Amino acid sequence: MISITKTILLATVLAVTILGLTTASMVFNNTVEATSDTNERVSVTVNLDDKLKTGQVMVLLDTTGSGTLSTVHVAANLPCDKTETPQVWIVAGVAGGDLSGVIADDTSFTGFFGPDKTCVFHATVTDGGLGHDITDVIIINPGEKSEKLKGVVVTITGTYN
Repeated sequence: MISITKTILLATVLAVTILGLTTASMVFNNTVEATSDTNERVSVTVNLDDKLKTGQVMVLLDTTGSGTLSTVHVAANLPCDKTETPQVWIVAGVAGGDLSGVIADDTSFTGFFGPDKTCVFHATVTDGGLGHDITDVIIINPGEKSEKLKGVVVTITGTYN
């Protein structure tokens, strides 16, 4: 299973590189799997190559209709400033309802730098820790200027309740 996923991902990356394909948002991998303890997980990797204006959002994962998530882990290359603070945030919750930061400050910085002036961030949240349900994971620009999302890759893994 892992080698097949890697092969598909590599083929997609090569097709994008060789053919020069660009899109605002491209999903590389999207899987749902059952684990031995009967919990289901969902995983999605999104490559963004766009501009996010002030206050603008993009939905990265939406499980509305299929259930709520108890745990969400996010790994992301995000634009950052010289203090390793992300210039865009990843939030989780219910769109139109309660949303809380998953990656919204430098505490999730891994110490690694990605391409195109990005920093690598990792964070895990739970519905209990946030105090509300999780059906959506969203990227938002809280800043005062537009942010280029060149080199931005976000991987989200969630476990259903």
